[in-house]
Amino acid sequence: MKRAFPFFFQLFSARWVVPVVLALFAALYCAIAFFTDEALSALIGYVHNSILLQLLLSVLLIGLAARLVLETLRFVRRQRALRGKGEPAGLFGEEITMAAADELSKVEQWLASAGYRVTKGSGFLAAFRGVSSFPARFLFLMGTFSLFLGIFLSVTGRSSQREAVIEGEPLPLGIPGRVAAMALREQPDALILARSLSVTVQYPEGGRRVFSLYPPGMTAGRFIYPRYLGVAPLVRFSAPDLQQEVADYYLLMIYPPGREDKVTIPGTPYKIFIRLAEPPAEGSDPFVTGRMLFQCRLVKGEEQVFAGTVPLGGTLSQKGYALAFPEARRFAATDFIIDYGVWPVWLALLLFSTAALLYPALRLVNPRREILLHMVGAELYGYSLAEGRARRHAGLFHETLDLLAVEKRREDPKGPKEAGMQGASNGGSEA
Repeated sequence: MKRAFPFFFQLFSARWVVPVVLALFAALYCAIAFFTDEALSALIGYVHNSILLQLLLSVLLIGLAARLVLETLRFVRRQRALRGKGEPAGLFGEEITMAAADELSKVEQWLASAGYRVTKGSGFLAAFRGVSSFPARFLFLMGTFSLFLGIFLSVTGRSSQREAVIEGEPLPLGIPGRVAAMALREQPDALILARSLSVTVQYPEGGRRVFSLYPPGMTAGRFIYPRYLGVAPLVRFSAPDLQQEVADYYLLMIYPPGREDKVTIPGTPYKIFIRLAEPPAEGSDPFVTGRMLFQCRLVKGEEQVFAGTVPLGGTLSQKGYALAFPEARRFAATDFIIDYGVWPVWLALLLFSTAALLYPALRLVNPRREILLHMVGAELYGYSLAEGRARRHAGLFHETLDLLAVEKRREDPKGPKEAGMQGASNGGSEA
């Protein structure tokens, strides 16, 4: 197990893992798009029902997590190396080997005069300036992992039930609370939504809460997403061939005005087709004002008996038939969703926003630049990393190595010439 863990960690943390998995999902999406216009919904459905696709998505999550851990470890190890407490190989952007110098302190003043903060120890010298952009990088990686974690939780564990939330009635699905009011308001100055829907819920313990269209509210562990608005009128109907009047509430999807729905009178051949009349003027939306005018057609079997217009609270009587709408309640067809992936997605948006604000400031104002000189035996190892202003930093790094090579040749005219040439050759090839 101890041998297997480093192998799998190295495998999943490889840079190609995440792009390859994303490319596979992109190819699957393109293939689905040839057969349906709802390619994204179909892809989500396939992932929800396929263990293989869920495993592939989990590979993406593991790869992102491994990449986050790897980059964090690299940053910590590099900072330890700058303090002379760790192995620096493989942690910097540029590495050069040359003959060892007798004294690293000869370049200490040189680097300090260039604005670098210099620390020195036994056999090593580290110089650095600026602020690392790693915090922004860390937030970006965390945001990416959080985003795909939310997607994974949503497509694998999301459940949704659509129910009617009716004004004056208890909440469905046994959720505590009663809908005290429902209102639709115009928002002419709004940037996103021109209308605002509010649902006021009265709780048994006496408290109240208002749920809006956006952002979605949450109660009893379920997110509330109103989808469609409707009207639930109390329909009173009597006919010559019926023994008694029929009176009941019906949920009608007749909003916005112009949409038609029907009421089927149970046990009879009668059907009533109802629609909301168009408002007489702008700003007099019937759902907003509560002043509703119903356009009705009464059909018996296949034959239309009569047609007419009935205002809310009014009655239409013809040929012994009577149709009345004493009152009406607003309602919304609402999705009650259990989705644990919403929180990671919102967290991802917050992390991405923070990283986007932080990264330009760290990268442009005072980017991180690091130089590490490390003597091991007869060799000097030079390491360099620049997150910004790389050309200027690289020039300073190679000038520092040239200074050490020149000092070495001056102090030892025999062998150091060959060593100095080795250092100059290495430095030149890297430049």
